[in-house]
Amino acid sequence: MFCYVYVFQSTPVFGQDLSSLYDSAQKYGSKDLEKQDYYVQKLILESTKQTNDSFLLKGYNLKSVISYRKADTDSAFFYIAKTLDVSEKIKNDEVRIDMLRLKAFIYKNRRYDKDSALFYLELALEESKKTNYEHGKIKSLEAISFLSMDEGKYLDATQLLLKARKIAYKIQDNKALSSIANNIGHTYLQMEMYDKALPFFDEANKYRDDTTTISVIPLNIAHCYYQKGEYKKALSILDKNSSLALKTSLNAAIEYHLEYVTLFLTTHEPKKALEKIEILDSLYTKAKPQAYRNLLLLKAKTYLQLKDTLTAHKYIKEVENEIVIESEDDFHNRLTMHELFSYTYSFLKNYKKANYHSQKYISLYKATYNKKLQQNIYESELNQRIALEQKERELEKIKYTTQLAKEHQNTIYFSFGLIILLLIFLIITRAYWINKKYSKELKSTNHQLSESQAEVIQQNNILHEQSEELMRQSAELKCSHEEVLAMNDNLENIVNERNEEVIEKNKMLEEYAFINAHKLRAPVARLLGIMQIIELSKDTNEIEFYLQLCKQEIEDLDRIIWTIKEAIEEKTPLNRLELEKKKEMK
Repeated sequence: MFCYVYVFQSTPVFGQDLSSLYDSAQKYGSKDLEKQDYYVQKLILESTKQTNDSFLLKGYNLKSVISYRKADTDSAFFYIAKTLDVSEKIKNDEVRIDMLRLKAFIYKNRRYDKDSALFYLELALEESKKTNYEHGKIKSLEAISFLSMDEGKYLDATQLLLKARKIAYKIQDNKALSSIANNIGHTYLQMEMYDKALPFFDEANKYRDDTTTISVIPLNIAHCYYQKGEYKKALSILDKNSSLALKTSLNAAIEYHLEYVTLFLTTHEPKKALEKIEILDSLYTKAKPQAYRNLLLLKAKTYLQLKDTLTAHKYIKEVENEIVIESEDDFHNRLTMHELFSYTYSFLKNYKKANYHSQKYISLYKATYNKKLQQNIYESELNQRIALEQKERELEKIKYTTQLAKEHQNTIYFSFGLIILLLIFLIITRAYWINKKYSKELKSTNHQLSESQAEVIQQNNILHEQSEELMRQSAELKCSHEEVLAMNDNLENIVNERNEEVIEKNKMLEEYAFINAHKLRAPVARLLGIMQIIELSKDTNEIEFYLQLCKQEIEDLDRIIWTIKEAIEEKTPLNRLELEKKKEMK
């Protein structure tokens, strides 16, 4: 959200009254928009009466931001136009650039017109470059990177953020460095490159000096550790910062408790997960629909771990009703929904629906696999670009060093010329000796020039070799891309083969289950019956007869077990008919 308001210089004319109105408007900020709007209206009215353009610009600027926060786009555009007119009049370039950026945010967040948003952001970036407005460059690059992230262009977003980071280092703006590092980490998080994301989140935490990101950055760090399987570290970070999240904002508190639930489900602690879900239910009064679907799926997972399949199925059905259009934003929700449906329908013995959702899950998982392959390509390209940037910096350093050497040589030549002219003018009689000395110095200088020229030729050769190396790396990258495409073509065949293996194994498990339930159970049941007869019998001869029967049943049971054991060890299919044949052979 656009929240930057430029701090203007005070003007001497009626400064006290207008300053107090401006301070009152600033005091309320986003805490009470209505009161802030009241003081801003008064500020605009008084500034117009007093023809004070400086405070009038402040009033229009604040009014534009208030209208944006109230989602009143027509009013926001009106006051942005007023602000641009006054800023042009008093030559305030920074406010004009900030207004162009605010206009872009309105198109992006209120009108959902990303093309228009990109146009005004690029315009703001160009104006920032012309006026050397460093903060404007940083904020414009960040905003453009968000548009690239929305389109899934994480590599381009990372490149833009790295440029903004370079500027922030230059002006030593810790707040900007923290925000940029957090956003770079977020792009790696979206690409599931958690090892690369962690250093940037740590850097963001290092430069953090405000309360707006006090809970967001630790949550991102915890999420990285969770994805890497380091659950204890993730839980420790969540416990340490969750109390701050509750104080920061409702959305931050929701995100922390969602992470808690996901972590507890992964570590198979459904009771703890249910406690966090109860807290989430109380926080979700103003939640987004997609976030609410996340909660429903987490509830379903929790009740599945608690062996309450019917309740879990009810929550999954609710998610299915919520997801009307299969948008890209709900990709992970749909993947989880089909996976949980396959479990619950199997429990309800509706195998047709279970198979349907299993197939859906497999097709979505295939898309996920392709996405991970694309992320590997992103990472490779990013490493190539970073290497190119480093080599470019090295080349610039070499050029700068060469230029300094030439300037130094020119200075030496100029100094020598002055000295020679002075000596010629003052001591004409000793011209022969001076001329001889100058000849020696000229030879020495020519020798230095020859050496410098040889160094320049050597550096040119190095540059040529580096260029050839870059071309070779580009060819390797193209080959890697073709290999990835080939892997995608073979993926469907691999999935079909694994499905056939699973079906065959399920048949074997059903046969083993039948043998266990009937063939193994029969001798045991007969033994139990004979033992009851022996307990009731008092005749020794009769008892001995039944003991013989027991022995036969035990031998029969032993043959069946050995037959099953051999089949398992030999990994051969076994059915009830083959069991009878092998039992008779034994």
